Amino acid sequence: MSVQSRESEAESPCQFIFPSFQSGQKYEPTPTIPLDDDAKVDGATLPLPDTGTLASALGAAYVTPSYDLQGKTNVPFVLNVDFSTEQDVSITHTYWNSRNQNANNYWAAYLLEAFQGPKNQDGDPDVELTTAPFSILGVTVGPAFQDPGGSLIFWEVIQDYARLNGASPVVKEQDTVVHEIGHAVGNSGTEPVTQYPTAPSVYDPTYLNFIRTALRPWS
Repeated sequence: MSVQSRESEAESPCQFIFPSFQSGQKYEPTPTIPLDDDAKVDGATLPLPDTGTLASALGAAYVTPSYDLQGKTNVPFVLNVDFSTEQDVSITHTYWNSRNQNANNYWAAYLLEAFQGPKNQDGDPDVELTTAPFSILGVTVGPAFQDPGGSLIFWEVIQDYARLNGASPVVKEQDTVVHEIGHAVGNSGTEPVTQYPTAPSVYDPTYLNFIRTALRPWS
């Protein structure tokens, strides 16, 4: 997945500095420098979702995942995925080739690494990470949509979250993957899903029960 566009300067947080000056002295404003805190540069690629702790998490629900699909590299880049619209979330349907194989006796779920969510929840500026409606680190398409199923992991927002909270971006992404798969295979949008930060990538007992009693993941 190639990063081909960047946020405009108008969207970047700016800091204005007003130096002290004496009466009668002409004020010369300090130049404003737009700040781009994105951790990727133009032409960079996004990694595959980090599933490093998923097997252990699902194992507690008696589920053993198998990663038998090749990662796709031709998914178009979307700077801000507005998952409130069918058009944007349809990306999970277009590239989920095993969707029709999802059944009661053979579960199939889909993970896609994306850059960030809606502009008002993408962690730019940082205040969006700490005030409502809060930034979104990942999302799973639920039954409110015509075609539910499929999960997006927002790489850039996770980097911002980790930086602001002094957390490990690796641990937080792994927990987010476990979190979103919990929604998908547990057929529930309730929270909490995992026991982060006390026990990252460990399902809450309620979600273990959801997963153990589910017929199949959302699809």
